[in-house]
Amino acid sequence: MRTSKSIVILFFCVCMICIASCTYNKEELLYPNVTSCDTTDISFAAKINPIFVNNCITCHGPGGSEEGYQLNTYNLINSESAIAYERMNDALDPMPPTGRLDPCEINAFKIWIDNGKLNN
Repeated sequence: MRTSKSIVILFFCVCMICIASCTYNKEELLYPNVTSCDTTDISFAAKINPIFVNNCITCHGPGGSEEGYQLNTYNLINSESAIAYERMNDALDPMPPTGRLDPCEINAFKIWIDNGKLNN
């Protein structure tokens, strides 16, 4: 009798632990310093071009040290988007060399690519 009562108590405790571990947690509470990204209205003119102007044109524009690989127009960014996205996410040598882009900027660029790289 005592053994079956111990088993019931043990079973109850295990169930309570399992239920407690399956609670829904809010991302804002778990990661308070992470800002949410605005993924609405991602256009080339408003979101994508400023990323390249602010982070890439110094080297990848006219007169830059990497002038052979330019990223200063829609057509150039569009044609090199896969390579640019890959380099933004490169674990060993990410671009730009001055520091990794903000995750929201990388996410916006990925969404722009996935949405057809529109010139809007």
